[in-house]
Amino acid sequence: MRRLAILVLVLLCMPGFVCAQLDVHPKFDGKSASGFPSWVSENIVYPIDVLERMIEGRAVIKFKVCEDGSIREVKVLAGVHPSLDEEIVRVVSSSPKWTPAMSNGKPEDVVYVMPVYFKDMRNSMSPATFNGGGKAEFKKWVLASIKLPHEIKKKKISGEMLVSFTITEKGVVKNPTIVKGVHPLLDEEVLRVVSSSPGWVPAENNGTPIMVTCSLPLHFSW
Repeated sequence: MRRLAILVLVLLCMPGFVCAQLDVHPKFDGKSASGFPSWVSENIVYPIDVLERMIEGRAVIKFKVCEDGSIREVKVLAGVHPSLDEEIVRVVSSSPKWTPAMSNGKPEDVVYVMPVYFKDMRNSMSPATFNGGGKAEFKKWVLASIKLPHEIKKKKISGEMLVSFTITEKGVVKNPTIVKGVHPLLDEEVLRVVSSSPGWVPAENNGTPIMVTCSLPLHFSW
């Protein structure tokens, strides 16, 4: 099973213009901006070429927290790989609204620059496990749990599917995504099953649980 662990380091907060002293800095999810990188890492769906090539490096993203709390003007200042850069922009752009900065009682726009580090940690981590196994055990569970839609059975639809998903530090499966589909109905059913996965034993790096992204190939034939 291919995995890519994401290490999101310090969020650098830099107003993009000179303004009066901020009375209140922007907040994400009711807390400081430092929690935003974790949200980004949890919502990234890794492109298949990034997963296969285990690409790593640092991306630097610039974005504006507007006075209405929305995120705008998301740009990649330094990229890692085109498809991964595009995915980071997508995730940052989809951010829930922030609580805007305040200056002299009025909301203010603030520009942030955020570095995100992607590191291949295969050599220093223990993989996540499912029912005492890994990819093979999970694949068995997925295939045994699928309820084939009537149309799939009737037309005997076959093909190769690739699904990616994230296993959090707590062993919870999140963000299942069809990278390569077979049929909309079958794709939807696979997403349902993967989303309902029992808990995993999370991957660890030097004894510390970490979040990883996995890809799972599935073959359907008659």
